[in-house]
Amino acid sequence: MGFFEALFNNLSFGQTVILFSMFIIPIGVLLALFGIKSGIKLGRNFQIGGIKNTGVSAQDLVLIINETADICIKKSEIQFKELLRSQMNYAEQRLIHLKGLKQSIYLTLLSNHLEDKSEKNNVTSHKDYQYYSILLSTSTQDTLDILRSAFKENNFECLAISDFELYIKNKVDLIEQRNTDLLNVTHNNMTVTRVELYEANKSAYHKFLECYKDIFYKSIDIYKRKHAEMDKLDKELENFIELITNKNKNKRGK
Repeated sequence: MGFFEALFNNLSFGQTVILFSMFIIPIGVLLALFGIKSGIKLGRNFQIGGIKNTGVSAQDLVLIINETADICIKKSEIQFKELLRSQMNYAEQRLIHLKGLKQSIYLTLLSNHLEDKSEKNNVTSHKDYQYYSILLSTSTQDTLDILRSAFKENNFECLAISDFELYIKNKVDLIEQRNTDLLNVTHNNMTVTRVELYEANKSAYHKFLECYKDIFYKSIDIYKRKHAEMDKLDKELENFIELITNKNKNKRGK
């Protein structure tokens, strides 16, 4: 992770925009002005020093700088705000599904212990089920924190499939172990024994794993889609600069 990426990852989007406005844009203006004199090359296809030779006016130069600043802000919003938000929104949806699956497992176990018909018919109102649901909400929040850290790293999109599958399994093992530790210290004196619950969850592990795989693979899809949006913005900027420079070349040719 580069210095600026690490810096921006620790800033809110608003702070990023402020930092950009206070320092990056003024520095860009100075470099542009210096480039007019020195012929500095910026990017793949644009040389500020060529502005003087192609007849680009100071007004057009300001337009280029403003467009560059606008594109950079849009890209920052995508990279440091929209990307993670989209990944987390999908993860939260899938974890709600996973929570429901675990609740269903617990309801079956609890129902098997209840002899009174009225209790069986109102098993979701049982104090043990209510308490277990609270524990699941706590573990879900902890899982979201782990996933958020993983998404911020964003280093798994380059992994080979076999390495990525191992990465997911290791993350899932970490998450489920933390969930197990939570239940070990909180699941006491309840109708469903801790051993029963452990064995039932262990039998359903493959279903848990599939849910987490879906979350991680979807995060890569979102990553690729958001970076495609940033590439499109780069192309828009490149086209804008070419439009300005070609316009002035045509003027000189007349």
